[in-house]
Amino acid sequence: MTIFINGVVGLPDGVTHPLINTYISGSGTAGIDNTAQDVKTVVVPANTLTQVGDRLRIRTYFRGDTGAGITATTKLNTVVISEATDSGGADWFMTEAWLHYITSTTAHIAETGSVPATGDNSADNVAGFDWSSDQNCVVSQDMVAGNHIVVYCIFLDVYPKGVK
Repeated sequence: MTIFINGVVGLPDGVTHPLINTYISGSGTAGIDNTAQDVKTVVVPANTLTQVGDRLRIRTYFRGDTGAGITATTKLNTVVISEATDSGGADWFMTEAWLHYITSTTAHIAETGSVPATGDNSADNVAGFDWSSDQNCVVSQDMVAGNHIVVYCIFLDVYPKGVK
């Protein structure tokens, strides 16, 4: 639904909307054993965030297969925003990172971790983004003998500041 505010397309404060590129699968996308690789990629469209106050939450749901411990890493435009390691028990994991627009090429990252702390990838004024261009959101796995990850969901939720 398109909303016009003072003749400009925009969203009012407090409105959350998922990006059309959100990925959800009942069977998932599996990586390959013994291979460091990008398992699933979705695109965050250009100008998803455009002003201070705009936020993007990226959540990834995955599990490892059976085998040795394996790490899944989520990156946006090559910047690591979250990661988690399955110790080999085929457990379910969810990673979550909030990106807060600062400039056209930087953002604060708040990786959700153990309360009250945040994850190791949390940082302020992180460079490496290009909010005026399409950016790939990639879920990768490291190389582990006899194990791979299966990515089931990548949720891309936008929390815009709105048009004033």
